[in-house]
Amino acid sequence: MADATFASVSPALEQRYRARVRAQPNRSTVMLNLLEKRRGSGKNVAGVVEVGTSVGQVFDDGEDVTTFNNDTELPSTLQWGEYGDAFAITGRAEDAATNDNTELARLYLRKLMNARNRAASKVNIDLYTGTGAATPQRIHGLTAPAGPLDRACARVE
Repeated sequence: MADATFASVSPALEQRYRARVRAQPNRSTVMLNLLEKRRGSGKNVAGVVEVGTSVGQVFDDGEDVTTFNNDTELPSTLQWGEYGDAFAITGRAEDAATNDNTELARLYLRKLMNARNRAASKVNIDLYTGTGAATPQRIHGLTAPAGPLDRACARVE
């Protein structure tokens, strides 16, 4: 008589999934959270940025201050761009998930939220390093070659 091992009984066991679907936590949108968000208008997004290379100073008690630092204010523009992401759900997948006892019952909403997160992640990446390409129009990243901060630092130095 053969021993009943896990490998021998596993195919006959019911597959169980935990009810909660875990979101991917490593999509960072730090800069998007720092930027002011408001309705846009005009041919681009324009503003003024302050840049500088100086750091703070240390003084002795009662010492006269002789070095004064000021950051430089420079105009900055970002071109408009359309960012998004696509997803698809087949009718069979939607039907199967609808009566499931997990969070997959709201499959469309999960897929929509994930697409939004992927688009936000791409915008966040391009805010730093985007090429500014015209077709399709991309954000010219702040630290990209000839980007707003690259140009600003070149002027300040």
